Amino acid sequence: NTGEALIDSIYRNYQFLSDTAHQIIAPIGPAFKRIIAGFPSINLWGSDDTHPSLYGSSLIANILYTTVFKSSPISSSYNPGIATSEDSLLKNTAYQTTIDSLNYTGLIEITPVINQIGNTLSVSGFQNCSWFYNENPYVSNNCMANMNQSGNYYAVVTDSNGCAFRTVENTFLFTGINENSLISKLDINVYPNPAHDIININAPKSTEIQIINVAGQIIRTIYCISNETSLLIRDIPDGIYIIKAKNATGNAIMKFIKE
Repeated sequence: NTGEALIDSIYRNYQFLSDTAHQIIAPIGPAFKRIIAGFPSINLWGSDDTHPSLYGSSLIANILYTTVFKSSPISSSYNPGIATSEDSLLKNTAYQTTIDSLNYTGLIEITPVINQIGNTLSVSGFQNCSWFYNENPYVSNNCMANMNQSGNYYAVVTDSNGCAFRTVENTFLFTGINENSLISKLDINVYPNPAHDIININAPKSTEIQIINVAGQIIRTIYCISNETSLLIRDIPDGIYIIKAKNATGNAIMKFIKE
């Protein structure tokens, strides 16, 4: 009834309440388990091994922030008094866990999804949408927005009853690729994501892989000589990157996070 063993029990109870009362819960337990598994040197518990430590409390606050405001706490300069690298890790983990848990927490019910094809963002199922880029209003064609640069985008949509809903604010990357070129049969898989030291890429042989930063610069190019390629990324700065893959079949693009 202490430490990690307590997490699953509490989370199951909250999921039961969510299923019964149809309320939204914050995925604190899953975020704790991610830190415990990936970064065991960070102690999330206080001296009683039950209540959270400063690190645990910070992680909880960042999860609540993401759940309520649907944006990443990494933009906040607030630090409770821990190392900058650990503060960034907790913020990124809180954001990513919340986004990954939308279906389990009930947040998906009030969170429209932004779709990206090439450099076009869209929200389906609504007639009225207002777009924002880096927190500022962004000119758009109602529920469709054409990107001309990388950055943080979100939309506020209105349903037929006049109720407004906000999408998750996310970093979308301007690829410079025509959206028609993305219609292909090329299938790739990148894991783990987020990654720290190494990423594994499942792609057909002879596929060219490019890693591109948010400024659109190609920082690494490799050619797959087998169906699975491991790539060392320890030396590249933390942040969001895109992987562009192409071969005779077509093109594919996906995003990964280096932390």
